[in-house]
Amino acid sequence: MPIALEAAKRLAEHDVRAAVVSAPCFDLFRQQSREYQAEVLGSAPRVGVEAAIEGDWMRWLGDGGEFVG
Repeated sequence: MPIALEAAKRLAEHDVRAAVVSAPCFDLFRQQSREYQAEVLGSAPRVGVEAAIEGDWMRWLGDGGEFVG
């Protein structure tokens, strides 16, 4: 998460707003309502950051999303 927070901070220096959301458990997130998922994910482009494998990230990042691992 520190990498994502630093990226958001640097983007803010260029007037680009970024939200950082922690996703500790995709299984629990998957059980939430579609409305809640949409609220958390928003509509902006998404980037997943993980120190391991990609796993389920692409499911949540969408077509315009990117993964860094």
